[in-house]
Amino acid sequence: MQIQGDELVLVDRVQVDKLRENIKFILEKQPDYSMDLKEFLNAYCDHFHKEADDTCIERDLTDLVTITNEKDTNGPRKIALTPLYVFSVEIAQLLQDHKGSILMTNVETTYFEKYAT
Repeated sequence: MQIQGDELVLVDRVQVDKLRENIKFILEKQPDYSMDLKEFLNAYCDHFHKEADDTCIERDLTDLVTITNEKDTNGPRKIALTPLYVFSVEIAQLLQDHKGSILMTNVETTYFEKYAT
């Protein structure tokens, strides 16, 4: 359930969880973990053969993605993974690169060697 204004709304968590997985699948493959929103919606439809519910994304997945407003960017709206989620993806990739284990004392150095810009 979720509160919207003065109303309590029932949310289908199965649908939201599937949407979350599908969004991660697409955005994790992008070099900067973001896309133009229209491009993303087209890619979603092409890959999963159904439309993504952008209202649900903006309402229920703020922990996973941010969507910019046109007036904030003076350009097309963008969808991007949140910084915390990007960090978790990068840590998971580091662990994969190192066959599942990195000494705790080496995590910071290893991370910056790969991802420092």
